[in-house]
Amino acid sequence: LKGELDAILNSVQEGIEVVGADGTVKYINPSFTKISGISAAARIGRNIFEASPNGALSRCLRTRQPVFGHRSVVGGTDIEV
Repeated sequence: LKGELDAILNSVQEGIEVVGADGTVKYINPSFTKISGISAAARIGRNIFEASPNGALSRCLRTRQPVFGHRSVVGGTDIEV
């Protein structure tokens, strides 16, 4: 099952970033790197509250509510998502 999930996450066109409850970035897919220009090595292990404090993931973790239609600039870039 893990292999199948990896295959799906690595092949979708949408940028995906996964963080733990503490905000530590656990995973980004290749599309995230392609869209943002941020490599997995530069992002994984960082805290989302520092890496992208105004992003949807930070907002979701702060409020514990789903976030829809949130547009922001990817932390460390000038790319709006």
